Amino acid sequence: MNECTVQAKSALLKLTTVLSFTDDDLIQEFLWMDCCCKMTHEYLLAMAFVYFKRARFTFAEYTRKIFFIALYLANTMEEDEEESKYEIFPWALGKNWRKHFPCFFKQRDKLWGRIEYKAAVKRCTEVELPEENDKWFFFFFFLWVLFLLFMSICIALV
Repeated sequence: MNECTVQAKSALLKLTTVLSFTDDDLIQEFLWMDCCCKMTHEYLLAMAFVYFKRARFTFAEYTRKIFFIALYLANTMEEDEEESKYEIFPWALGKNWRKHFPCFFKQRDKLWGRIEYKAAVKRCTEVELPEENDKWFFFFFFLWVLFLLFMSICIALV
């Protein structure tokens, strides 16, 4: 295999991994519930996936739990309204979330350390994405997020 083929397969695997989040029923319900996009607007979702990249997660580490932790961290960094981000807890931790949220904070801090405390994300993600294949990966991810937003608007109008 030549270098281009390996890079293309790697980019395709990354895209497939991210898109598998959209097949997750719990994440789908969470995104649908946040119809006003207070916790999940495209910039916050992009920040969460920048954290995945900065943390250099393996594909096996692209989990629902890490997704919610990264999204919570993004909300902490970007949003002024504290109360709305607390809505993430029941989705991330289940019915007995009150017992588990101290552990959630420890995992958030662990993620924050893994990204070397660089939780601020520029709106221009090209700074984060020096490789050409990574740019395509985020391009397709943003298209998917825009599609989901469009569908949620259509559903809200019906």
